[in-house]
Amino acid sequence: MNSIDIKIYDETVLTRLYELEENYKTGIKSHFHAYVHYKFPDAVVLNEKNEVIRVQDGLINEDFINQYLIKDPRLDFGAKDCAFMAIDHVGIPPEEEMSVESIEKLIRDIMSNDYADKAYGKHVKGKKNVLCVDLKTAMEITSSPKVMEYVHKQIEKAEKREIHKDPVAWKAYELQKKKIEWIESLSSTELDSDCYSPYCLSEEAKRNLIAKAVFNMLYTDFDFDKYESYKEEMSALDADWDFGKRYQELDEIFSSPDYKGEFYIIKSENAFLDVLADKIAEKIIEKTSGIGSEE
Repeated sequence: MNSIDIKIYDETVLTRLYELEENYKTGIKSHFHAYVHYKFPDAVVLNEKNEVIRVQDGLINEDFINQYLIKDPRLDFGAKDCAFMAIDHVGIPPEEEMSVESIEKLIRDIMSNDYADKAYGKHVKGKKNVLCVDLKTAMEITSSPKVMEYVHKQIEKAEKREIHKDPVAWKAYELQKKKIEWIESLSSTELDSDCYSPYCLSEEAKRNLIAKAVFNMLYTDFDFDKYESYKEEMSALDADWDFGKRYQELDEIFSSPDYKGEFYIIKSENAFLDVLADKIAEKIIEKTSGIGSEE
């Protein structure tokens, strides 16, 4: 089968991407060639200096080019995709607290100025041409000092706000930060790696609770099985970085001095309290019995 110069198809692709052709011609052609080579590795022929690329005649047609030009969300990343990628990490405030539009604008400028030779075009709804980069380049851009510094400034602004749009999501972010700080501290301090949560109850703590006679007099038995169940649930959520509503409910329970009554409560009928109340009543009567008698 005859082979033909791929430049014939280059012109078709560039024409279809006319809005981007002038500034991103190098990146457009380079990406198209790589795509063809990926699709037909045995059908691409290079000359000795890799200057001329030839493909078997008939492999590339209008349908092939149409399919190529459709933006693939798994492979093609526009400025907006990169902006969401930059904030889609643990330790980053909720999306609604960040200015995604301004991050997108910064990334588009970086793509245009610093990655023009790697940027290419794809079609989205209405055949609109969108500037894209591949995944490797997108990750390089989103982890660049310019983007990271700008995202950090966005975080600082978000943290200064007194009111947040979604309190549950914001609380989840704060809990993420707390865990990150704990992980970072492992390198400098000796901590029990099996127990991130400050609410872990050791065997010694259990014995101390049971040994407290006053506790036993005033409260029902401590429900250790329920405590362990809640702790395991919280640990599982923590492992998944899921600091949503249920995690926050558990956090409130474990942060409360009396665990919000989840594991023990004041005994409604308690002989000790009855005796104590009687003694207090006797003292009150004794102290007040002489009041007004002199009159």
